[in-house]
Amino acid sequence: MEYFIYALKSLKYTSNHAMYIAPIVCIFIDIITGLIKSIFVNRNFKSSIMRKGLGKKYSEIAALFTCGLLSYLMGIDNTLLNASSMLIVLMEVLSMLENWCDMGLPLPKAVSKYIRDIHHSIDNVTTEEIEEELIKYGKYKQR
Repeated sequence: MEYFIYALKSLKYTSNHAMYIAPIVCIFIDIITGLIKSIFVNRNFKSSIMRKGLGKKYSEIAALFTCGLLSYLMGIDNTLLNASSMLIVLMEVLSMLENWCDMGLPLPKAVSKYIRDIHHSIDNVTTEEIEEELIKYGKYKQR
């Protein structure tokens, strides 16, 4: 666990503002690519699907600001905010790549082959699976 904390602390943005700006910009670009895909490629724009997606995006932004607020109130460094920001950026970049694949933009075959699998596995990971992996590598003890 100490190695995990050290790894999170070593991954840093250039400024504290970037921890908020980078995920929000990625979320905005993902919304735009999703709209383009649904309107022009799939031709099945549905407001119910859009509301569900926007709800997820608002939740990501709320989680990001909550982590920032917790870091500030607890008087700790921005490790929690940094980790949540990077996770959101990763999820959004994978979602953008998935949208681009669906739109038919040329991507390297090595990238497009695994985009859906990676994005699906990140979205569906459970805390039990994370605990099992940490236990397997001796980084976590069962309660």
